[in-house]
Amino acid sequence: MLDQARYFMHRPGDEFTAAVWLDGWEHQSLWGWELGYYFLQLWRNDARTDKPFLWLTPADRPLLTSSGSVALAIARTTGADPLDISRALQILPPPALRSPIPTIEGELASLGKSPNDDYCAGQIAAYEWALGRRDIRPGSGSPWRGGAPSLDEVTAEWNMNTGYLNDPLLQNRPHASGVDEALGTIVFDATDG
Repeated sequence: MLDQARYFMHRPGDEFTAAVWLDGWEHQSLWGWELGYYFLQLWRNDARTDKPFLWLTPADRPLLTSSGSVALAIARTTGADPLDISRALQILPPPALRSPIPTIEGELASLGKSPNDDYCAGQIAAYEWALGRRDIRPGSGSPWRGGAPSLDEVTAEWNMNTGYLNDPLLQNRPHASGVDEALGTIVFDATDG
């Protein structure tokens, strides 16, 4: 059975190479940490070449500086769901550390009803999504099926958003930073991070 938490909160510096267990890409695809950065090699399962479909090394720009950056690169290449990508990279919280998503009504109430800046708007978007009140995911910007997400789904969105924060072409960094703080708070509170 796949350990979906093997690289959760990976500490940069610990070198590794691991498979990417994403359906349709899992036969040869790899990711890992070496030379101070993450790398990624994606092959479609039906590929008939030795050249990967996508190959990002520590020499490429922008650098893959987090597991979220790797997840975002996979999402942009494959169009896969953020949760499927986080599972494939094994970057979800370990079951032994999980508790229910903490009550976040207080966090949301403290921000007020109308945000006065993009950072607060990002926090509000993330908290409202986590409560099942938004139909757009705050990290990936993709449509949401509705209802409150699981902790794994919150973590997957946090991974996507972390990838965006490391993208030098990000348009609204304050909004993404607010989303990052809110989703990170939920994940850390639920895992005693």
